[in-house]
Amino acid sequence: MSPDHPFTPELKVLPLTFLQIYRPADVLMAALAAQETGTQSRLSSPRALRGLIRRIGLSLYYHWLTSGYGAYAGERAVGYLYLRGWEQILYVETLVVRPEWQDRGVESILLRFAEEQARQLSRKWLGLTANPGLSGSVELYEAEGYRRGHWHVLRHEGRLALPSSSSRGEVRLRRLGGLAGRRLCHRLARREQLAGEASGDERLAGFLAHDPYCGSGKYWLLSSGGGGQPIACLNQRSRSSRFTLYVACDPDWWAAPPVLDGLMRLLSQQGDEASIVDVRTGSNEHHEALRPELERLGFVERPAAAIRMFKRLGET
Repeated sequence: MSPDHPFTPELKVLPLTFLQIYRPADVLMAALAAQETGTQSRLSSPRALRGLIRRIGLSLYYHWLTSGYGAYAGERAVGYLYLRGWEQILYVETLVVRPEWQDRGVESILLRFAEEQARQLSRKWLGLTANPGLSGSVELYEAEGYRRGHWHVLRHEGRLALPSSSSRGEVRLRRLGGLAGRRLCHRLARREQLAGEASGDERLAGFLAHDPYCGSGKYWLLSSGGGGQPIACLNQRSRSSRFTLYVACDPDWWAAPPVLDGLMRLLSQQGDEASIVDVRTGSNEHHEALRPELERLGFVERPAAAIRMFKRLGET
C-alpha cells in the first residue's frame, strides 16, 4: 500500500494480536474520551474501575468483538483501526492515530484499508460515528467519500419559558422500561430514516437509527387520545447542567400538536436547573419539521456532538 501523503513513509497495515491491542490502551482511552459515544459513560466511572476497564475490559472488548489492525512504520504501530460487522455495513468502531503522526495521511490509509476489507466481505456500506467538535475529522471522512447523516441538535441556553398547553387531556405519557424504550425508540427512528435520509434502504436506516444520543436515561411512550399505536418515544437524560431529549416519532406526527405537547411536558421537568437544553430528533426531516416550533421558544440549531456517517461502496 503506497500512501499519497508527501510526509508519510511506507506503511504496512497488519492484524493486531491481543497483546498489541492491550499495550496501546491509553491511546484508545484518550480517543474514546473525545467522543460522545456509549463508551464515554463507562469512562466516567470511578478511577479504580476506569483502570480495570483500561487494563482488561477495553482490550477484551476490542479483541473479541472487533477485528483490530495497526498501521506500522517499520516496527512501530502509529495508528489503529477496529472494525466490526453491522449486517451489510462494515462499521469503523475506532480509528486512532498517535498524536505525533496525525495529519500525515495515516487516517486516510486506514480508511482505505477499511474499504478494501468491506469489499472483500461483500459489504454494501461503510459506517462510522464522528465528532464534529474534533477539528478536521468530519472533513477528512467527507474527503474519503463519507456522507453525514442527521447532524444537528436544537439547543436552548439559559432560562426556558414554555407556553401553556391546551391539549393535555388528549396526550398520554407513560414511562417505559429501558429495554422496551430502547426498542421502541429504535423502531420509530428507523421509520423516520426510511421516510428520509435512508429512503428505501432498510439496513442503512437501521444503522442510522442507532443514534448515539439515544441510550441511557428515562424512556417515555407518547400516545394520543385513548392510546393505541404509539406516536412517539422520548428519551430523557440529565447530566450536570445539561438536559437532553431525544424524540423518535411516527412520520405522520412530526411537529403535530400532541407530540409538541408531550415534548413541552418533559421540557418543563428540567425546571431552572439546566442551563443547556438539547432536543435531538430521529432524522433530518423530523428536525426540519420541528425546528420552526422550537425556534419560537429561543432554540437555535447547533452541530451534534456525535453523528453517524456512511459511505456506499462504489460512490465517489
